[in-house]
Amino acid sequence: MTLDISSMAGRWRRLSLMAFMAFGVALAGCGGGGGDTVENGNGGAPTGTGGGGTGGQAKWTYLIYMAADNNLSDMATLNVKQMIAARSSRDVRIVVQVEQNPQETPGAERMTLRGTVENGASQLQSLGRNVDMSSRASLTEFIRWGKQNYPADRYALVLWSHGGGWKADKSTRGALQDVSSREDLMSVRDMATAVKDAGGVDVLNFDACLMAMYEVAYEMRQSAKVMVASEEVIPGQGNPYDKVINRLVANPSQDAATFAKGIVTDYMAYYRTNNRQSVTLSAIDLAAVEPLHAKVKAAAAGMVASMAGERLNIQAARDASPSYNHPNNHDLIVFAKTLAARTSSATLRTLADELAAAAQAALLANDVQQLPGELNVAGSTGLAIYLPTPANTTASELNVYRTVLASNTVAGNETPWSTFATTLVTNGGGTGQTDATGPFAYGIRWDNPDVDLDLMVNEPQGNWAGPAIGPSSVNGFASADSWDAGLAEETYTANTQLEKGAYDVFVQYTGCAKGRATCGDTTVSVYRYDPSLGDTSAVLLGTRRMSATPALPSMDSFATFEAFVNAVNSDAYADWLFVRRVTRDLPADRKVLPAQPKPRGKGFGAVVTK
Repeated sequence: MTLDISSMAGRWRRLSLMAFMAFGVALAGCGGGGGDTVENGNGGAPTGTGGGGTGGQAKWTYLIYMAADNNLSDMATLNVKQMIAARSSRDVRIVVQVEQNPQETPGAERMTLRGTVENGASQLQSLGRNVDMSSRASLTEFIRWGKQNYPADRYALVLWSHGGGWKADKSTRGALQDVSSREDLMSVRDMATAVKDAGGVDVLNFDACLMAMYEVAYEMRQSAKVMVASEEVIPGQGNPYDKVINRLVANPSQDAATFAKGIVTDYMAYYRTNNRQSVTLSAIDLAAVEPLHAKVKAAAAGMVASMAGERLNIQAARDASPSYNHPNNHDLIVFAKTLAARTSSATLRTLADELAAAAQAALLANDVQQLPGELNVAGSTGLAIYLPTPANTTASELNVYRTVLASNTVAGNETPWSTFATTLVTNGGGTGQTDATGPFAYGIRWDNPDVDLDLMVNEPQGNWAGPAIGPSSVNGFASADSWDAGLAEETYTANTQLEKGAYDVFVQYTGCAKGRATCGDTTVSVYRYDPSLGDTSAVLLGTRRMSATPALPSMDSFATFEAFVNAVNSDAYADWLFVRRVTRDLPADRKVLPAQPKPRGKGFGAVVTK
């Protein structure tokens, strides 16, 4: 089906790129529907930095830093409600700083809120200003304030927001996104420094995606005793805070390791009960990360030295290990054990065995839920590492990885993992990916909320990207999936630096929206923002009527990708729309036929991720 461009002259409301990225990413409200906000109290903690703690020293202070000024805004409401529902105790203080996004959660406070949640009520008060939650100084100040006003024997800190693992690029780095302040995220190094400058904590819990990585753990090793995080994406609902707090209240004398393992237990039980999506979570002993670092360097040196004869075995071990939403993140232990089993080198086998053992020694707990047709996390052991493939790697990414602390903390005769990673993908030549300059963005809106449509982008290497696939891809970021958001709109925004080649933009009619028994037809409007074409705001490209029938045959019915595109373009089918082919720096290469796109979580509940 082709796009009706008769309304090309029409324009949607004027938007900057930042605003376009925010278009269409509001999440479904919790409880009684959209629009719920984090509750303000009428008392409790003061708005300044002094006073407020009562009742003497607690056994635990549970600090929760919620950077929700983004498309997770409504999920902050859900999680604070869970905290309110939890049991209270003078031995456990729940201290929160939260900032929401009023565009995503109508009626939400524009200012940052801070205070306690206790006795079945929120005591959060406005700070009278909009804090940059992605600032290192803001995080340090919150932790210090919490410790000063609510002293305890032990401290746990939750860093709540979007996450991106080790990455340091402005649009993907670290975690803690604040779109109204400066749009990007806090780097992993800044997070580690912020926590360390505030005196550190006992348990550091990333309620954010993709943070259970060797590189992240190494940065955090002097900031906390135990780190709880996920190798894969985390659902938007994140931790079941009522269950986690209740466990702590029931045994406030538990140590950091016990509490961290309990978080893993409660998290996995929650998602198993609700059957929401494939998930992972692990608890990592940060005291064991320094010995692991030594084994990582030794293994890197051994693999670089033996690359000529062992490249195929190393590549096979990488490809056999689970990978995640960032496809260059691979499970460390599975990689090392597979390499040990495959290599013919006794020296390399020993190095791989020692690497696996050191990683295993750092894990206090790990659990995995694998659902049919969902994210493939089966076999994940709890700690990922950067293991790039040429198809998913750019020279700029390798350069950024060399700046990661774990790649810099080496003696003169040692080999950092970054040297091994570069050797693995370049083989003396270039990477499979080459950089081009973006960005561009596409968005869709449709007029029948009973229908679920998916914005789908086939990227240059043939992988599908879009809101229904996941929150990020090799080349871009997606809004929340309309299935979960309950809103008839979606967006895809390309990175500033991305692969050269062709980006094919489609819309798919996938059926009825969640909770609807019948749906019918709908008219979709397609918007574009592409500065390379002179766009200064989002441009309405046109509209098209879409319905379930006549339906395009399954993708494996076509011999080539071009045949598939031609069929969609033929106007013979009503359930697929080809918007256009976007090229960056190179003519569009022919692509192999990709696999049928498998939207994540259709029928499995919410899959908005952090």
